[in-house]
Amino acid sequence: SVDDRSTGDFRRRLWWRVTVPLPNDPMLHAGAAVYVTDIYGIDPVLQVHGHSMIDRSHHTATTDSSVWFHRPIRADGWNLLESKSPAAARGRGVMTGRLFDADGTLTATLVQEGLAVPRS
Repeated sequence: SVDDRSTGDFRRRLWWRVTVPLPNDPMLHAGAAVYVTDIYGIDPVLQVHGHSMIDRSHHTATTDSSVWFHRPIRADGWNLLESKSPAAARGRGVMTGRLFDADGTLTATLVQEGLAVPRS
């Protein structure tokens, strides 16, 4: 399981964008950003303990997630998710993150808690 030896030093930087046409609706773009941050949010928790989403060694689930948008986001443009895990213990972990647009402007701040249980 995820243990309590995390130093929090690992930072995930993920460039992403939606590749299908989206209408000019700010709520759809924000919703897409929330989806992406939820899906990839647990990865830093796994990474600081030598695992990743790619190796599929753990079952994961989000238990709590908050996203604060500071300005509108365009999900069909390039965005950078920068995230890290400051704490993880006993199968649970916390991720903090920031979203930036392609110009480097901070568009959102987020915090997520999740479960990470080894697959048997």
